[in-house]
Amino acid sequence: MNCKDKLVVDALLQQLSTAHNWKLRMEAADLLIFIGARDVFKVISTDEVFDTLERLLWDHANKELRSKVSDAISSLDLRQRACQLVLRRLEDPAEEVRGRAVISLATLEMKGVKEMKALLDILELDSSVYVRIQVVRAFSHMEWNDPRILRSLREREKGEGTLATEARKLSRTLSDVPAKRLWSNNLTPGPSTNTAVHTLTEERRGTG
Repeated sequence: MNCKDKLVVDALLQQLSTAHNWKLRMEAADLLIFIGARDVFKVISTDEVFDTLERLLWDHANKELRSKVSDAISSLDLRQRACQLVLRRLEDPAEEVRGRAVISLATLEMKGVKEMKALLDILELDSSVYVRIQVVRAFSHMEWNDPRILRSLREREKGEGTLATEARKLSRTLSDVPAKRLWSNNLTPGPSTNTAVHTLTEERRGTG
């Protein structure tokens, strides 16, 4: 079976969406990267691939998998679209949507000035404690120790509850992180899916 067949790409998206084992999802993401944007989008719509990958930016507990999905989004030339969606969703009226957007922003490592200002505004002004906690965790994930972030975290330390606790812990951690350059810019697959993925895995190995 040709690795560029629609059946194979469909199988990879299914595995990426539903596999219980996160390592199987990692393998599917790697294989999509291997096939490449040109051949993937010859047999399946951009929207279908984007929707699958974008959801996994926030909807999985494993950070390694989320990072791999970010790599796949970049490799398939979908990063700009993902980043634009994240920025729009930061202003969504639903706190759940805003929280997911913050997680996605961290997964995509969106460390530009615009993103920092948006996160700092949320940390100071958002009505949802949940969303504000996600911002603190985003700064932690990206090890983002800009002086403006540290100042804001120290202000949050003065409060009470989970937000203050997380801000206090992160402020101390980031103070010890070397200065970093800002850059702006599980359902198991069925037999047919396993066969398609196995075929593509073998073909990929054969190119090594």
